[in-house]
Amino acid sequence: MPSTCESGHGVSVVPGASAGGTRHVSNVVERLLSARNIDMLRGMVEFSLDSVQRDFFQDKPTAELDRMRASAAGAQQCVLLVLFFLLLNVNAGLKKHIFDLDTPANRPKLVRFVTDLRRVLVLDFFTDNSHSLQDFVDACEEAYVLA
Repeated sequence: MPSTCESGHGVSVVPGASAGGTRHVSNVVERLLSARNIDMLRGMVEFSLDSVQRDFFQDKPTAELDRMRASAAGAQQCVLLVLFFLLLNVNAGLKKHIFDLDTPANRPKLVRFVTDLRRVLVLDFFTDNSHSLQDFVDACEEAYVLA
C-alpha cells in the first residue's frame, strides 16, 4: 500500500512523516479534494472508521461499518469525499488527526470549517433531497475555501 495511505493499523499519514512525529501540511482538507491524493483520502476514511469502531463499538465489528469499509475500498473520489466530510462531522478522532496534520496557523480556518460543516452543510445535505453527492462536496469545498 502506498505510504501516502496508511501506516500500521490504518493510521493515515502524510509523505515524509516520521514515526516520532507528524509533518505539518498546510490546508490538508484542500489537498484531500485533489484527485491525486485519493490514497490519502481513502486512508483518512479508513482511519476514521477504525476510530468509530473503537470509540463507539468497543472495537467490535458491525455490519454498518463493514458496509462502509467495503464502499470506501472501491469508491470514486466523490463518494470518498462525502464519507470523509460526514465522518469529520461526527468523529472526534478524525478531527484531531486533521488538526494535528495541518499547520497551527490554519487552525482557526479549520475551526470555522468544522463549525459550518456541523451547523449548515450536513443539515442542508440531509434535509434537502435535491442535493446530490457532488453538490454536497462542492458546498464543503466552497465553505472550506471561504472559512
